[in-house]
Amino acid sequence: MSFLGPWAGENIVCVGQYIKARDYPPDMLTKDEEHELSQHQDENRRLMTLFDFTREYYEEIKGNVSIPTTLLGQLLDSG
Repeated sequence: MSFLGPWAGENIVCVGQYIKARDYPPDMLTKDEEHELSQHQDENRRLMTLFDFTREYYEEIKGNVSIPTTLLGQLLDSG
C-alpha cells in the first residue's frame, strides 16, 4: 500500500458540503473530539459541520489521488 504514502494505516473520512452538524457515523469521534467540534461555530453562530470544521482548521489535499484499479477491484469485491 505504499501508493497511499503518509495515509497508510490511517482512518480516512470523506465528507461533502451538504453534511449536517453532528451527522457522522456513531463512535467515529472520541468524546474529546465531539466536545472539541461542539465548541466551534460558523459565522452565523451555528455549530460547524464536519465539512466546515475541516476546511477551517485543516489543509486541503491538492492533486490527483487515485487508487490502482487492482486494489479498487479488491475493495469492491470485499463488500
